[in-house]
Amino acid sequence: MCDYCSDLRYVEPAHYLSIRDDNGVLDDWLQEARNEKKYIHFIYKDGQLYAFDVIEQCPTCGYRFTEKD
Repeated sequence: MCDYCSDLRYVEPAHYLSIRDDNGVLDDWLQEARNEKKYIHFIYKDGQLYAFDVIEQCPTCGYRFTEKD
């Protein structure tokens, strides 16, 4: 693991997150990621959260996340 993927600001286990939206789409997406023990990657642009997505490995060092992580 590198400093990037071990920093919870950038990569976080899905089970750590709580996201609410009015139509429930994000709730369903997050629950699926939790069930599959996935990791969420947060992408920042100009210091602001720009996007987030499910990842299987670190975009910086290529470390593959496992259930033990």
